Amino acid sequence: MTKKNLQKGVLAGLLLVSLAACGGPKTMYNWGGYDYALLKHYKDGTASDELALSLKEIIEKIERKEDKVPPGLYADYAYALYDSGNVQEALVFFAKERDAWPESAPFMTSVIDRISGASS
Repeated sequence: MTKKNLQKGVLAGLLLVSLAACGGPKTMYNWGGYDYALLKHYKDGTASDELALSLKEIIEKIERKEDKVPPGLYADYAYALYDSGNVQEALVFFAKERDAWPESAPFMTSVIDRISGASS
């Protein structure tokens, strides 16, 4: 093997390693800008109805791709709806969080019960 061929081989190997590193790991969930929407809400003080609209768009985009909605997203959307005065729709999304994530069931059930009791 000549020096020139060796250099080409090393260069090709480095290029392949570099390209493989650019791919990055696939995340478990499609967050779809969820973190940015929350940061904007809490940092800039956007209104709950604006947050609800952003989260609704994110949820719809994730569901259209038939991905699983990440943990907490339905609950955050439900709370934004509740905070905006849309209690009945909030209850629907608290229930969706409970059903999608069984580990959240005790907490989501207690939230649903409290809101249902308060709105009766």
